[in-house]
Amino acid sequence: RLSIASDGVTSLLGALGERDGAAVAAGTGTVCVARRGSRLAKVDGWGSLLGDAGSGFAIGRAGIDAALRHADGRGGSAALLRAAERRYAPLPELPERIYSAEVPPRAVAAFAADVAREAAAGEPHALAILAGAAGELALTACAALDRLFERGEPAVVSYAGNVFKAGAALLEPFTQEVLARRPGTTVLAPDGDSLAGAALLAALEDLRPQPGLLWREAA
Repeated sequence: RLSIASDGVTSLLGALGERDGAAVAAGTGTVCVARRGSRLAKVDGWGSLLGDAGSGFAIGRAGIDAALRHADGRGGSAALLRAAERRYAPLPELPERIYSAEVPPRAVAAFAADVAREAAAGEPHALAILAGAAGELALTACAALDRLFERGEPAVVSYAGNVFKAGAALLEPFTQEVLARRPGTTVLAPDGDSLAGAALLAALEDLRPQPGLLWREAA
């Protein structure tokens, strides 16, 4: 039997195993997949130009925006400007270094790690950027749950992806926002990664094929 799945599906299965619920995966992009029995539902995953709220790209772009605003005298963050110049190039070459990258969205998303480091050091703009991303990720997770679970019905949310390596500065507001939007929801650390999810998918037979998420072919 051949199964082909989006990384959102394998992230969900890796995070929650065979349990029902939702997992929001946030790396360069963002997607959330929820499962209830054999049914799947997807939220976001529209790409950096159209969606991917709370993603590494969104965080990196917000951080670079704060850096360049400081350079212009439009507010912003001196600490993030210094971090951007360290990662990319000193001004005025910095923008061209990003625009000429082989994959510009990936180059922008890389700055999310710098934003996380500045947030860990207490930089206010970086903390605000992560809090905003956490709110978007929580909204995405709750929207996915709403596709398959009734309001007020107990449900489980987990997470995956490099964005969550930002730690408490992102995970705490994410958890708080999920609980505020859906009281009674349980936020769990992931059991495993998407590779573990792919291994589980190979053993599962009850998930329905769904265009854009899961394709299956009998042996």
